[in-house]
Amino acid sequence: MNGVNAIKDALLGQAQEDSPSDIVLTDEQALELFAEIRAMELSHKSEVSDGAGCNLRAHAIYEILAERGVKNIQKGWISSPLTSNGKPNFLIKSPVEIKYTRHARNFGESAANRVTNDEPFNIHVAPVITTAEGRRLVFDTYFYDAPPELEQWRNDFKPYEEGVELKFELTEPDYLYFNEIGSPLPEKGSVREMVSRGKSHLEVKNELRKLDLNPVDTPLKAKWLEDRRNAEPQRDSGPESGL
Repeated sequence: MNGVNAIKDALLGQAQEDSPSDIVLTDEQALELFAEIRAMELSHKSEVSDGAGCNLRAHAIYEILAERGVKNIQKGWISSPLTSNGKPNFLIKSPVEIKYTRHARNFGESAANRVTNDEPFNIHVAPVITTAEGRRLVFDTYFYDAPPELEQWRNDFKPYEEGVELKFELTEPDYLYFNEIGSPLPEKGSVREMVSRGKSHLEVKNELRKLDLNPVDTPLKAKWLEDRRNAEPQRDSGPESGL
């Protein structure tokens, strides 16, 4: 094992040498992997208002995709325009109702006491991949029950106030926080990159552990998938017969 892989194993706690690389998922494979990730607790952890939950979820999902060898992963960022004095502005409206139970280590214990939170937020982020069919899918496992296409995802998030235009950008997936975007990233394959990724991994793992489970009761549908299902011909089983 070379020095870089040794550092990888020490920081990430897993062997990397035999992991696949440069895999382009088909639509069906993307659906299966999305469902697998959505079944994990990390997909339903969040916190009220301050926005760190989506950063952590997005990065954890990116790590899973990278571990599976998925090619050309990006992160999509939706953000509020800054205020006139350059400070963050909380103007993104949730696309569905969110209910929170604060400081509940087990969602099931206090589900009846959940309260609706409709406060706007400042940033939303999720990983984006392109399938073999050329479909750009967003792995937003918190708000959706299947991966939406990028265009739908962008359109589903509306400004809290009329007349506000939300911003959008695609970036390299290694940016953990919005204010890091544009800063130089370590050279790919370098020891510095391994150290940086290892630090992000440990930070995300630690911070996710602190978040509560607040699953969305009625997640959004992926329109492309619904359209495909509606277009499938209905099979007539024909008259019954017996032997």
